[in-house]
Amino acid sequence: MAALVAAHRPAGLAGVILVAPAPPKPADIPAEVRQSMAQAYLSRDSVLAAIEQVLTVLPLSAEIREQVVEDSLRGNPRARDAWPAGVVVEDISGDVGTIDVPVLVVAYLPRSRLEVLPGTGHFSPLEVPEAVAQVIRDFCVT
Repeated sequence: MAALVAAHRPAGLAGVILVAPAPPKPADIPAEVRQSMAQAYLSRDSVLAAIEQVLTVLPLSAEIREQVVEDSLRGNPRARDAWPAGVVVEDISGDVGTIDVPVLVVAYLPRSRLEVLPGTGHFSPLEVPEAVAQVIRDFCVT
């Protein structure tokens, strides 16, 4: 949601930090999976299962885990229900392309790295083929 807000260019916005953001273009999530997602924050047990099976790789301390459970169960039911019904299926890719402030993305893709080719668009392989080829070569030798 922060990316969508940034795309609307609120006054005074100097930059955006996206921590573990959802992709701007939705994944093809079957209805039954979305229904399961809607149930993930209905009870203490379901929140704990989501924490352990989906949301974390490293174990959380008992205190932090309890805080996540409490916060999740206290959340607004309309917001909780809107997330799997709409937010994860909404395509905001056209909107995020208009963000005109610096953006820091903190991601959790294991064994990944990000290469940014400034001044290019979606067709960067056609716009700056040498730069794309160099990034690929560098990746292949590491």
